[in-house]
Amino acid sequence: MSVFETSALTAPTVAGRPPADTGRLEIVIVDVNAGDAQLTAELLRPHHPALRLATYEHVEDATRALAGSTADCVLLDLGPADADADGTG
Repeated sequence: MSVFETSALTAPTVAGRPPADTGRLEIVIVDVNAGDAQLTAELLRPHHPALRLATYEHVEDATRALAGSTADCVLLDLGPADADADGTG
């Protein structure tokens, strides 16, 4: 897992609602290709001043981490083998 953060003094509204009390927008990226996840993170960072990104290579790992999470969005690459319910890819 990787976590990338940026910080700012204020945060804009997200989808018409104010940001969480922390002012952060939390996005989880699930992608087996670390390069793709990093590129996605770099593209998202400029669009929110208090962005927190967590990346996982496997759906199972992300699911465990999301239990009780306050993530605002999950970006899921449907390529990982464990993205299928039966695990066959």
